[in-house]
Amino acid sequence: MHRRAFLARSAAALGLAAPALASPARAQALPAFTLQVGGNRPATIEVLTEPALEAGQLALVRRWVEMSAEALRLYYGRFPVPACRIVIDVGTYRSIGGAAYSGDIPQLEIRMPASASEQLLLRDDWVMTHEMTHLAFPWMRRRHNWLAEGLAVWVGSVVRVAAGHWPAEAMFAECVAMMPRGQPEPGEGGFEQTRSWGRTYWGGAIFCLQAEMRIRAATDAKQGLREAVVAINLERDFRKLWDIESSLALGDAALGKPILTDLYREMGFSAVTVDLDALWRDLGVVATGKTVAFDDTAPKAAWRRGMVEV
Repeated sequence: MHRRAFLARSAAALGLAAPALASPARAQALPAFTLQVGGNRPATIEVLTEPALEAGQLALVRRWVEMSAEALRLYYGRFPVPACRIVIDVGTYRSIGGAAYSGDIPQLEIRMPASASEQLLLRDDWVMTHEMTHLAFPWMRRRHNWLAEGLAVWVGSVVRVAAGHWPAEAMFAECVAMMPRGQPEPGEGGFEQTRSWGRTYWGGAIFCLQAEMRIRAATDAKQGLREAVVAINLERDFRKLWDIESSLALGDAALGKPILTDLYREMGFSAVTVDLDALWRDLGVVATGKTVAFDDTAPKAAWRRGMVEV
């Protein structure tokens, strides 16, 4: 299923970022391989499949997990947690799907079509990176899923672009098309008050984009959201429950300004509509039909480039 259609499904069907309990490895899943990911703190990823895969398909899955993990390492300076388990359920699925579960050893459960091709796994897929991105942010109460999912949408996309796995034009074309679904409808409240799928995924992504803009404005474009979320991940991750404001404060401490906290208090409890058209003009994102081109003469074109660079 196309990413846009997948994100349009209900949050419950997708598997939220913060289930009440960790999900145990399925009894039928078989150990497939273990990866060591480098960086300033080496990490171990155990991969299990259900059922076992033949050698060629297993090698392809290994490349898929490796490239996704390396993209996260490139962005964060390390894999977000010291260890995790990935259970890949191979079956008669039409598309890739997944969920992340917290615990001492966090677990990702990924659904993969048995017929998955190199094109699907290595070039088209976003799910593996999206679920891995959840590992970098503190596990929080369900009412904060808009932030967890918004970060996984935005940062997960940036991670793929920065690693060379996805063109920046494609990423921004999707944002232009989908972010309007994250705007508040009449009668809706802030992100803490309205929990529709659009507000959760694409509204959360709007929050991240607004954070990018405010951070760059406040720091003369010397910092962005990356510096804040990397600082948060140095102190907290998906292995245990944390509160939202003290977690955002860790990012603000790295920035030297209460940007994330102020934005949370503003957008978390009030219905804020963002002028996305003006924002795209400032960033030099020019939409034509379903595609975009970049105008590098736009006033904040350098900000756009900085958002997807590591």
